Order: sequence, then structure tokens, then C-alpha cells
Amino acid sequence: MTISIGELRKFQDTWGPVIATIPAVINMVEKEADLNRALVTKRQEFEAAEKSIASAFEEADKRLEKINQELEAVSKEKQALREEIEASRTKFAEQARQIEADRDASLSRIQAAIADAQEKATQAIQEAEASVAKAQADAAAQKAEMEAEIKDLEKRKAAAEKALDTLRARLG
Repeated sequence: MTISIGELRKFQDTWGPVIATIPAVINMVEKEADLNRALVTKRQEFEAAEKSIASAFEEADKRLEKINQELEAVSKEKQALREEIEASRTKFAEQARQIEADRDASLSRIQAAIADAQEKATQAIQEAEASVAKAQADAAAQKAEMEAEIKDLEKRKAAAEKALDTLRARLG
């Protein structure tokens, strides 16, 4: 059997470009697989961040609940102190001079306790608000960063798919 040079050139002209693009197609498929793996990883990171945010909110809720309990206790203590003052006033009406000295000391003690309780309550509320604000800011920053990465990966995937479609169109 004789080999025709013209036929070999025709074969090479027809199939040469196709054979030359095969490594590029394999490379694109590998890149798409890498992109899919990266997307899965980023989604898992995003889900982990969402769980972290949820736990931060739960912790903040627990802290707020504790603060509310402390405020209720302070309120009860304040009410008890008010009742004690009223009882003291009734008793003090009978003992004029002794009552003046006792009443001044009692009022000082009560005011110090109220001021201390209010200061603790205010500080606890400020800490809880700061914690919630920090958690929200961190969550927003992480979410924005992950969304940007996902968008970038989606753009890459779209570009890879477009290149693959172009290659497929050329291959016919």
C-alpha cells in the first residue's frame, strides 16, 4: 500500500488542530474540577461562619438574659429597700432624734446600693451591646468577604465554561 503525501497533509490539516486542542480541553476540565472543589470549600467556610455568627448571637442572648435577671434582682432589692425605708419611717416617727441619725445612714446606704446597682446594670448593658455590635460587624465582614470570593469563583467558572463552549463550538 502506498502512502499519499497529499492525503497525509490533508489528514494533518483536518485533524491537526483538533489533536492540538486536546491538552487544552483536558486542562480546562481539570480547572473546572478545581473550581468546583474551591466553591465547595468556600461554601463550607461560609456555612461555618454562619454557624459561628449564630452561636455569637445565642451567647449574646444568654448574656442579655442574665443581665435581665440581674436587673430584676436589683429591682426586687430596690423594692425591698423601699419597703424597709417605709417601715423605718413609721418606726422613726416614734423616736424623733434617734430616727434622724438612723435615717441619714440608711438613705446613704440605699443610695450607694442603688447607684452601684445602676452602674452595674449600665455597664452590663453596654458590654452586651458592644458584644452584639462586634459580632454583627464581624459577621457582616466575613459574609461580604465570602460573597466576594464566591462571585470571583463564579466569574472564573463562567469564563471557563465560555472557553469550553467556544472550544466545543470549534470542535463541532
